[in-house]
Amino acid sequence: MPTALALVSSFVSLADRASVEPSVEQALKNETDAIASAIPHRELALQWDAVMEIVGYDGGCALHYPDQFQGGASRICRHVDFVPEGIEVGIHLCYGDPGHKHIIEPKSLRSSVEFANAIVAGSKRGVTWVHMPVPRDRVDAAYYEPLRELWPRRSAELYLGLVHQTSGLAATRRRIDLAERFAADFGIATECGFGRRSPETIPVLLDLHRQAAEPSTLSPA
Repeated sequence: MPTALALVSSFVSLADRASVEPSVEQALKNETDAIASAIPHRELALQWDAVMEIVGYDGGCALHYPDQFQGGASRICRHVDFVPEGIEVGIHLCYGDPGHKHIIEPKSLRSSVEFANAIVAGSKRGVTWVHMPVPRDRVDAAYYEPLRELWPRRSAELYLGLVHQTSGLAATRRRIDLAERFAADFGIATECGFGRRSPETIPVLLDLHRQAAEPSTLSPA
């Protein structure tokens, strides 16, 4: 589900966002309540798609609140707390995917780690997982190094969006190897889900996940 900031940033002029956002947040809470009342909690997982909060913090779009970090993190925490206990809740930290391109390219995982730490610490209920994007051309250790500073007690699961169909298995495993230098335990995913893809590409993409998750049989470099 999108956060309220994503909706007002897309459809409301900058000058009016502060006045409209609370109503949009309330509508999202109402939607969350409706979903939670219709589906058994043990069968439900809900993910918030946080785009403009992190893109704005990194300078990629205008924000209507002054504290660009705390303002964004606190908004995401409120969305997390809309979800009743007993339902898994995750955060997808996203830099957008218009035309399969980011709104702004992340310089490293620094901002994602900062947001993840603040959200896990600031939410009243537990966060089940946080997903972070990894561009396909980032095969340098500097991009992954901020993972050293991720939440010390590992109270949430980490998923890295480093699976890119266009670059294949070898490059995916290279990104996994780099990430493992700084984070001992994480899951893998695409950078921005399976949306906007042709259905015939999905089986190949799923198989790439399977192969990448298996122990590597390649000899050490």
